[in-house]
Amino acid sequence: YEPFRAIKIGLVIIAIGALVFSVGNHRNLMAETKLAEQVLDNGDQLGLVSPTYPRFNAIVYSLDVFLPFVDLNQVCYWIPGEKPSKPRKSRNCLMHIGRYSLKWSAVLHGYLWFQTLAGWTLCTLLAAAVTGIVQS
Repeated sequence: YEPFRAIKIGLVIIAIGALVFSVGNHRNLMAETKLAEQVLDNGDQLGLVSPTYPRFNAIVYSLDVFLPFVDLNQVCYWIPGEKPSKPRKSRNCLMHIGRYSLKWSAVLHGYLWFQTLAGWTLCTLLAAAVTGIVQS
């Protein structure tokens, strides 16, 4: 057993997460969470993000989701989900199976939970290996 294998597995999970969240952002499925930072524009659209609002970065977001006790200011500002906009600009449907459909937002939420749990598990294992609690 190699406890430092957690670093390799963690890097793979972070890379896959960056890819998944990048696709979500490209499909307009990463929504802003801090509504106080939004400004209204002409009444046509529900809200445009102010220029001071932190921009989405898929790699930093993936790191922020994975690493416990680390705040990179992405998770608190962005969440997977459809942006409230008129007209609807997101492409949320991934596939139809009969009368059911799998939505990209469900994939994003599922991976967000998986990556968070994997981060806690692997970082705890790595900390235990470094302190000598877990030995080969």
